Amino acid sequence: MRSLSGVDVSHRSVMAPFHNAFLQLASAVIVLRGDSIVDCNQGAVSLWQAQDKEFLLKKEGYQLIFTTKSPKALFLNLKNSCIQSGSYRADILIRTFKGEIHHVDVSLLAWVKEGQEPIIYLIATVLMPYKAASKELGSHKGVGRDNNVITLKSPLYKEAKRNIGLTADRYGVINLDILNQVIVFEKKICEFIGIFNTNISDTSFVISYKDFIDRYVYQEDKPRVMERLYSLNPNSSANTLLKIRLDFVLVNDLGQTRRVRILCKPLIEEDGSLKVYHGVLQDYSEQEYFQSKINKYKASLEILIKKRTQQLSLSQANLSNALDFANLSIWEYDSNYQVFKVSGKMFLGEDSEEHGLMDKVLSISEIENLLVHDDWLVFKDMMDYLLKEAKSGHTEYLEIRTKPNNKQYKHYYLNAKCTLDEHGVQKIHGTIQDITQIKRTQDENVRLIEMVEASSDIIVVANKEIELEYINKAGKVFMGLEDSLSTQRNASERFEKILHSAKGGVIKAMKNGSWNGEALVTRYDGVVIPFSVQIIAHTSNRQIKFISAVFRNLVDQKRTEEDLLRKNKDLDTFLYRSSHDFRAPITTLIGLGKLAKMEIKDKEALKYIDMFEDQFERLHKLNVNITRLIGIDKASAFEGKRVEFNSQEMVDKVIKELSLRYDISQARFETEACEKIVYWPKAFEMLSIAVFNLVENAIQFKKRGEKAFVKIKIENVVQHNSLRIEVTDNGVGMPEEVKSRIFEMFYRGNLDSKGSGIGLFKVRKVVEKLNGSIEVNSTIGEGSSFILKLPLANKST
Repeated sequence: MRSLSGVDVSHRSVMAPFHNAFLQLASAVIVLRGDSIVDCNQGAVSLWQAQDKEFLLKKEGYQLIFTTKSPKALFLNLKNSCIQSGSYRADILIRTFKGEIHHVDVSLLAWVKEGQEPIIYLIATVLMPYKAASKELGSHKGVGRDNNVITLKSPLYKEAKRNIGLTADRYGVINLDILNQVIVFEKKICEFIGIFNTNISDTSFVISYKDFIDRYVYQEDKPRVMERLYSLNPNSSANTLLKIRLDFVLVNDLGQTRRVRILCKPLIEEDGSLKVYHGVLQDYSEQEYFQSKINKYKASLEILIKKRTQQLSLSQANLSNALDFANLSIWEYDSNYQVFKVSGKMFLGEDSEEHGLMDKVLSISEIENLLVHDDWLVFKDMMDYLLKEAKSGHTEYLEIRTKPNNKQYKHYYLNAKCTLDEHGVQKIHGTIQDITQIKRTQDENVRLIEMVEASSDIIVVANKEIELEYINKAGKVFMGLEDSLSTQRNASERFEKILHSAKGGVIKAMKNGSWNGEALVTRYDGVVIPFSVQIIAHTSNRQIKFISAVFRNLVDQKRTEEDLLRKNKDLDTFLYRSSHDFRAPITTLIGLGKLAKMEIKDKEALKYIDMFEDQFERLHKLNVNITRLIGIDKASAFEGKRVEFNSQEMVDKVIKELSLRYDISQARFETEACEKIVYWPKAFEMLSIAVFNLVENAIQFKKRGEKAFVKIKIENVVQHNSLRIEVTDNGVGMPEEVKSRIFEMFYRGNLDSKGSGIGLFKVRKVVEKLNGSIEVNSTIGEGSSFILKLPLANKST
């Protein structure tokens, strides 16, 4: 039994949305592909009097048609006419499987898809049983006067049945008596159109033109019907006697409207006179209804086909883009010409700037020249096997390389399938994908794994349930495991111990994405070792997929840090003692210089004494700065309780101390300081040192020939709970290369500087000690600005 799925209608075809609708029609519906019946509805089973649906599906289309000539030729003519125009309509005779012959109206709709055999929907509706029509036409030769009924001659009836009707019980015979201007209806006409007049006899109903028009013709059609009926003239010559066709709307005794058609021909008496037109009346209301329904289906189908065609074009474009995106090409081997046909944007190292599918043709020798020799031999063996031995449907898979381009191979993954076409000819085809990037990624992954395995850090990966999935060699050694994870239970238990040491970090990483910290981890032999730990929770769509952790052994680092702390402590002690020891001799030398200047009157000698005195002052200042640096480094800024300080008094004290060292009588100071600061005593002392050095720096680097201007602003930023100190001057300014180094110890950006290069270094140390930040803005020739931001709460606590 043929299946509709074989023609791709029920699932993927654009006809699928209307397929079920067609099969549910009351009319008989046959679905054809070629000469074969692939589906039908129950109406078709009933019309052709088949045993069942399966019986009908075994037949060919031409077997449903009755003709004295060739059924196959008639069937082919109907099918071709439908395919050419998309739809076709005709009246034909059919023979049922019980031998009965019927006259039917058939509508054919075609769906044509390139590369596939057309699918045709045949919708058949009975006009009248042929046997009944033949009997009716063969039993009456002329007019039956006894019952006032005139039956039809065969030629006129044939014409009538070509133009009217759907079903056999919706037609009847009528006379138009033009002498008496009356209409004689066959009784059954009254029954099916709904006339219940008391004048109806057992066989007929007689009514005048006027009464019929007044009572039964729709208002808008009355003038036309009246004109046509009264125009029939018994005195007309033979040349003017024409058959008449009259379509109009009839209103029956129930008030219902019916569409009817009268088709009549003049009946000439033996003496040549004309008294009667005879013919048929047909109620075609249902025919019009079904025809309009079919037209709607057809219009909807045409719209759907257009839409699906657009979607198909879009799908082809998307397929082209998908093939390009996947670096995928479709290929086929033509055994007749011994060439490879390839569709795609990229193939075997040939890159194209064009988008979309395109065809390339490559000979066997071109393929051989492109491939690495060893890969060509394997490819050739595969093709020989497929051509000579493989059965239809067999598929081979192969990875090949092209010859190096820019010293790099290109890698391709190829599949080849052997099939038979509709003519039984063997066909080899498949896909080829550029996997060069995939191979390079795989190689990079291998190198990465090698690096991870060679790392001295412990690197582990766990699933979201914190179950071990991977651990590198360093981790296995630390846990005392073999190279393989055969002892998975032991590995998991020891891994849990390692991760337990950083349990808080794991929880924070799962919550925040990552965590960095330190942990003490017990080695397999019981030794506790400090590690720095970094844990990352890897997510996708906000869901944790796995967790990775890196443990770095801090034993050597801790030793180094302890050694460095010890050496720094020794150095601080040395510097402190040295500074203390230097202080007395330097003070003595400065005092002796002052006494010498009082006793000696020689101007030349005094000149040298002044030079010695300047150097002793610098040495004294350097010693004081070193002592203060050591004090800043050793001091704990946040000890004790915070107390209230007056920042204006601090600024005044700084300016007074500077006046003892420098001539600042010409300098101009502008201060804007908040009176109250609640701060730690030691921190406030350090803050004073920072402000002193910033103001001193402003005085030292004033422009020559101009008075120094220094603005000091101290404000309490309540919303940030912080202190903001800004010192601005009108000095020489500094270039970027100097600005980036001014906080280095002993760095002097200006050759004319008389400082030691420690002042701004002390400012930096104070800011770091107070957990603050410092910002510098400077323009050459205009001056500089230093901004300190210090928290009023201890961040470390």
